[in-house]
Amino acid sequence: MKVISIGTDRNVCVDGSAAQQRMIEYAESLGELHIIVFSEKKHAVTEKHQGNLHVYPTQSLSRWMYIYDAYMVACRIIKKTGCTKTDSIITTQDPFETGLVGRVLAVRYDLPLQVQLHTDMYVPYFGYMLLNRIRRVIASFVLPRADGIRVVSTIVKDSLIEHFHNRIVVPDVLPIFVDIDHLVSIKSETDLKKIFPGYSQYVLLVSRVTKEKDIETPLRAFVSVVKKFPDALCVIVGDGDDISRLKLLTHEFNIQKNVMFVGWQQDLSRYYSGADVFVNSSLYEGYAMTLVEAGALGCPIITTPVGIARDICVDGYNSFVCPVGDTECFSRRIVDLLSSPDTGELFKNRMRDTIKGIRTTKNMYIATYIELLRNTIIRYSQRYT
Repeated sequence: MKVISIGTDRNVCVDGSAAQQRMIEYAESLGELHIIVFSEKKHAVTEKHQGNLHVYPTQSLSRWMYIYDAYMVACRIIKKTGCTKTDSIITTQDPFETGLVGRVLAVRYDLPLQVQLHTDMYVPYFGYMLLNRIRRVIASFVLPRADGIRVVSTIVKDSLIEHFHNRIVVPDVLPIFVDIDHLVSIKSETDLKKIFPGYSQYVLLVSRVTKEKDIETPLRAFVSVVKKFPDALCVIVGDGDDISRLKLLTHEFNIQKNVMFVGWQQDLSRYYSGADVFVNSSLYEGYAMTLVEAGALGCPIITTPVGIARDICVDGYNSFVCPVGDTECFSRRIVDLLSSPDTGELFKNRMRDTIKGIRTTKNMYIATYIELLRNTIIRYSQRYT
């Protein structure tokens, strides 16, 4: 099978990265895996070829050239490799910019198209940004013309069916893979308490630091938490364009000594394992992989009802679930868990049991995904022969 994948994750160009290693493992089970990555020249990423894996950054002059450049790179690959509709497929990371490229290619070269969707684009919060409203329009063109649709949760599947009804193929649900066994087996020499000694309680957020993650809400909540626990520390792991604004807010709230922005970290296990509370405050998510990671590593969870939280988090049983943007709820629940270690321990054990029910091996996961690709090729062949 020849797979032409179009995406935006530049980490697949970085030697030794988890993203690249994951793609190498996919490629080993495929005939050929060609990944085209949206990138600018300033990102300084180059082509990578390892075994069956071939990665091509677009190296565009600006982001406005991504679609055109990705299309031109894909045309060269398809012509060079001799892709046909019986042994090849185009798959895109989303139904937006990458999906548009995939659709045009599929028509030009008579190839099946699988579109992936990792978020619920029909929640109100998604449409706050003009760009996302434009993306919805693009998706309304791409999705009904896709031969296969892969989503990461039943929430996203139900949302698409509600919006498109029978105008799309029935989406396949395949969550993001989390290597739970590997996570649990990691034995870190240090943890959050050793990295930042001198505090009494530790609250952790692991997230891209962007507006849709709504980190402002738990920061506002932390003002009340610090009044009760003056030596509590909130650690925010992640990068994003909202960091500067949030740092200013910590000074405005006078909690700058109780909040640490540490950027993105390669080894997250030492942060999860040392935290007393894990907080996810996202406005919307397609999956929210960090909830699975935190739960598997025994970190009590407070979350909004987004992504996988709707499937695994039961308020008051194995976690606390707060409405989106509810500062008072986050404040109260953080205090509840910091004040009652027994509740935290109960949540840990129950969440670990819940996560066991969704555990799968890496080989099983890869086999399932490849089967989705094969089924899409078969569906396309039967439709147009």
